[in-house]
Amino acid sequence: IYRLTLDPLAKFPGPKLNAISPIPGIRALLRGRIAFENKLLHDKYGPVVRVSPTELHFNSVQAWEDIYGHRPGHPNFHKDPVHVGSVEPLAGVTTLTMADDANHARQRRALAHSFSQKALVEQEDIIQDYVSQFIKHLGRLAANNEAFNMVNWLNFTTFDIIGDLAFGEPFGCLASGEFHFWVSLI
Repeated sequence: IYRLTLDPLAKFPGPKLNAISPIPGIRALLRGRIAFENKLLHDKYGPVVRVSPTELHFNSVQAWEDIYGHRPGHPNFHKDPVHVGSVEPLAGVTTLTMADDANHARQRRALAHSFSQKALVEQEDIIQDYVSQFIKHLGRLAANNEAFNMVNWLNFTTFDIIGDLAFGEPFGCLASGEFHFWVSLI
């Protein structure tokens, strides 16, 4: 009764079962449907929904900025383990998603030059080449009235671009029309 009436989150809309138990959310998470379930809840209850006894879910750009955005003079809001992995990283090893503030700043400085306007302009021809290949393949498939998985072709293009920019050579997904072995593991 406390969670439905006196709890500070009681004033927020959402299913009563979610207010008293985390089980609906856990069930949706385990079934791989949590994003779909949350979307349905927002459609029914609005931009702020109580999804568990201790958790609110927001679906507005402003909420994202308010919660996760940089605020001068305030510490950053740390990422939830659900989004960055529940396993602790190896001692001394940080990835972009798991980095604390000090490591994030170091990583950002190291990578920033790759995303400067000059660097992006220099990479435009590479990206344009893969986009042209993508369009050529789509044109061929359409001309033959072949059914195809658009998501796969977008992924082929994306991974070939990433492979070329990050490793100096593409994965060959666009050329073969199939996922490279390494890409298929992701």
